[in-house]
Amino acid sequence: MFQTELGHRPVDLAVRHRRIECVNYLMMAETASSVGSSFDGCLKEFQSLQDQHEALRSLFRYGIRELHVQFEGTQHTRSRRKFSLMIIAR
Repeated sequence: MFQTELGHRPVDLAVRHRRIECVNYLMMAETASSVGSSFDGCLKEFQSLQDQHEALRSLFRYGIRELHVQFEGTQHTRSRRKFSLMIIAR
């Protein structure tokens, strides 16, 4: 939001001087600016969540691979291997 040295917004000055077309334009500009700022914040949060999701996903895959190695010599190796490969493939 822009302000003059006295703390007035351009919209306030346009209202005072009864410039309705300017008021409408300035209000739309302020709204667009605030929506853009909000969108930017949401986008950064979304990207952060994507990074966290990918980190958790890779840790989960690592854990499944370690379980697969531990149980490789036990009974039912085929079914466990098939199960772990199905999860890793996702």
